Amino acid sequence: MFKPPFYFSILILFIAPATNAGSGVYFGVDSVSHELQTHVEVNQTFSSPPPAAINASNTATKDFSDAGIRVGYKYKRRLNHQFFLSPELMVTQLDDDLIYGSNLKMGIDINHFSFYGTGGISHIDQFDKNQFNYGIGIEYKISQRFSFNLEWQKFETINEDTVAVENFGAQALTTTTDTQRNISVLKIGLTYYLHE
Repeated sequence: MFKPPFYFSILILFIAPATNAGSGVYFGVDSVSHELQTHVEVNQTFSSPPPAAINASNTATKDFSDAGIRVGYKYKRRLNHQFFLSPELMVTQLDDDLIYGSNLKMGIDINHFSFYGTGGISHIDQFDKNQFNYGIGIEYKISQRFSFNLEWQKFETINEDTVAVENFGAQALTTTTDTQRNISVLKIGLTYYLHE
């Protein structure tokens, strides 16, 4: 499992001295959408001479939502007058979970707006998983120091499969559970740049 120092090392790789760069801290609010798909199969068999085997399956989908507070640090290095790279570290605190990780953004500046794509790795405490994420975002420069951010991010599907076998004399009961978790995040935030 990756630890916080891992994410800091990812960021440091991209923080090189540059005259056309800026760094800043930000805070924001996250809206997390969580779709849970569960497929359960039950197989019941008997020893010889066996009656007919019993097989049953069921699939269910549930949707959850949550809100959290996010803080982070990002570094924006301009490749030229328009294109830029921006690595960041972020931590999101939800009601019952903690998400932290590092992302790399690449985009273009057009007047007061910045449009970018993002990708990275985040650790989700609740599931003890390190998941790849990707997304798109837009940033609007309010002033020399402040900017408004809107970003959508999707995490790689989390798969959890379990098989349980129970023996009751001549009877064997096998239960297979396949679970898929699809998580997406809508981020709204404000960035304060320490320097430009």
